[in-house]
Amino acid sequence: MLIENRNGLVVDTELVLCNGTAERDAALEMAGRIAGDQRVTVGADKGYDTRGFVQEMRDRNVTPHVSQNANRSGGSAIDGRTIRHAGYQVSQRKRKRIEEVFGWLKTVGMLRKTRHRGLRRVGWVFTFAASAYNLVRVRNLASALSSAAFSLKPLACRNCPTSPPTSAHSSHASSINASSECGWPALSCCALHNRRLQASRAESCTN
Repeated sequence: MLIENRNGLVVDTELVLCNGTAERDAALEMAGRIAGDQRVTVGADKGYDTRGFVQEMRDRNVTPHVSQNANRSGGSAIDGRTIRHAGYQVSQRKRKRIEEVFGWLKTVGMLRKTRHRGLRRVGWVFTFAASAYNLVRVRNLASALSSAAFSLKPLACRNCPTSPPTSAHSSHASSINASSECGWPALSCCALHNRRLQASRAESCTN
């Protein structure tokens, strides 16, 4: 499975038969399908720290931000050319997000134990469940964004009127050349004050 770091959305899936190199083989397949010509980075755990995998990723125009396995025979395949960049540390923090996806798929997505047989059929269910996760994730992101927007307190402009017109307000209206017949400025810098402005303007016009 391949996810993007910014929002934790699944961008690709690949199901292969279990063997000693299945995860690395699937990662190489998905890396080869990444659109665009720009070099990208891919974070992974210590299980991907092999010289063959790292070199093949680089051949695909992908920088492998693989966690170093210092205990590996021959040492880590990731050297200072990669770990010296700040993006490497970011990838190491963000790569753990993929565990959230697997946790959701096993519990909510009911993939703890497959209910089908055959690589093609199980792969379809796996991709379908990952798509469902994306829908839930997008909904949660949109809800969080909406809540954050409503929690912002409006900033008051010193020129926005909150009381009946005064000479200062009239001069402000003249300076922006948008005054009404009642002497209120027709424009406001603040949405909250704009609502108050409309209510007070209607009362003034009635009187």
